[in-house]
Amino acid sequence: MNTTAGEFRYTTEKVILDAEHFTPNQIFNLAPLIGSLVYAIKIGYSADLPDAQFIEKLKKAGFNRVWLDHNVITSPETAGLYAYMAKNAGADILSVYAAGGAAMMRAVVENGPKEIMATTLLATHNEEDVRDIHGNAPDLAARSLASIAKQAGVHGLVCPNRWIGSLATGEFKKLKLVSSRIIPPYKKTSLLPEYSPRSAIINGASHLLISAPLIDQVDPRATFDLIETEVSAARREQIGIKVLKEND
Repeated sequence: MNTTAGEFRYTTEKVILDAEHFTPNQIFNLAPLIGSLVYAIKIGYSADLPDAQFIEKLKKAGFNRVWLDHNVITSPETAGLYAYMAKNAGADILSVYAAGGAAMMRAVVENGPKEIMATTLLATHNEEDVRDIHGNAPDLAARSLASIAKQAGVHGLVCPNRWIGSLATGEFKKLKLVSSRIIPPYKKTSLLPEYSPRSAIINGASHLLISAPLIDQVDPRATFDLIETEVSAARREQIGIKVLKEND
């Protein structure tokens, strides 16, 4: 899918590439191919402290933004200091656990990068896990944590796709709603619908978090073209525009 200069492309504005499980070499190999096609590259614990050189290299390689996914959960004082270091290292986005509380999140917002994303529930948890940890059903737990995060001033919320619909209301609509654990479409392959970009859009997500190992490593641009096509159809479906199929 080709786009002209200045034309809106969903992946460039709304898709985050989760490279947490990639080596630096794997990330840099992808940069010239798809760096300009994603909103940000998300990296994990590459070091105990934010690595300014690594972040700078990622941007020079072609990625527009770097999301530091250290999911801060500690005292407000320590969280604020870490957020300050992340900002000085050049990170554009930083993750924080909403379960860390309002004071901790405020410290991160006040001292950290331009965008702070609060993780509500983990994609690795099932409903029973959520009830055991938070003492509530997932939808209610997600909304409770999101409310605390919003009051603390975060810029976005991260939530598994199966529960992000509970956040797609007026209260949180001004925040970025990042749906995690999304599987990109593959040519001639049928995937579980609850993990698809289409389902995330229909559920109310504004941004998609897609794991780097799941994209086509031979032709990664093709994966992003497929995402673009599927999301475009889902957005039209949302507003009631019939999506024509090849035989229509």
